[in-house]
Amino acid sequence: MPYRIVRPSDVAPLPATDGLSPADAVSELIAFGGTPVIAFDLGGVLLRGGVLTSGSEAAAFNKLEQQFGLPAGPTSRMWHELLRPSEIGEISESTVWTMLASQVPGVDPSSVREAMLEMASPIDEGIGALKDIHDAGWRTALATNHLDSWVKEWKARFDWFDYIDVVVVSSKIGLRKPDLGYYENLKSQLEVESPWFVDDRSENLVAARKSGLRVVWVDTSGRWFVNPDLEGPTAEEGGRKLPDSKAT
Repeated sequence: MPYRIVRPSDVAPLPATDGLSPADAVSELIAFGGTPVIAFDLGGVLLRGGVLTSGSEAAAFNKLEQQFGLPAGPTSRMWHELLRPSEIGEISESTVWTMLASQVPGVDPSSVREAMLEMASPIDEGIGALKDIHDAGWRTALATNHLDSWVKEWKARFDWFDYIDVVVVSSKIGLRKPDLGYYENLKSQLEVESPWFVDDRSENLVAARKSGLRVVWVDTSGRWFVNPDLEGPTAEEGGRKLPDSKAT
């Protein structure tokens, strides 16, 4: 179904909502109208667990260290030191695993990689929302800070990737959220100026809004806040800014 490009000034703003289920939030967006194009973050929105979400990172690395007999701490520290450059393509994934093998003798990098991939599990409610809005004729995108090779692995494992029309991965474009250039690239690939954008990190949403995107914030319980008040009273937790007391 062809989609209609609508500028922000063409429609009245959609009022901010209290926390909704993903299905109810999607119903609000579909009823609202505007440009029927939406981009989804991956970790915390469509996938959870392992090293994808900050709330599970520590437990994930502890499990890896126990499973593979790794010394406590180095795997996590090295991952974080290499994460940013690998996520924007400055170093290759093979370099990451070569460095791990050199620092932790006896480890099988391919086994550690596979264990990390398998820790991620679909968020059923988020997947349902993706399917519903795609079936309603919206154009959909995945917008993630990650390695393109990992995203391709998950695409091969999860059939719900069929509901995603465009994939924008930081390691491919050399930019990561919340860099404003990331959102300009996303808009260029989607060929619209004001798509909706769903993410679980407020710093990404603030930057997206500055770039003209309309935003939906996902809290740690899975509630979706359409047009959240990102500038109002906030509470800091694990790098996330929670919009007002409704998100506590």
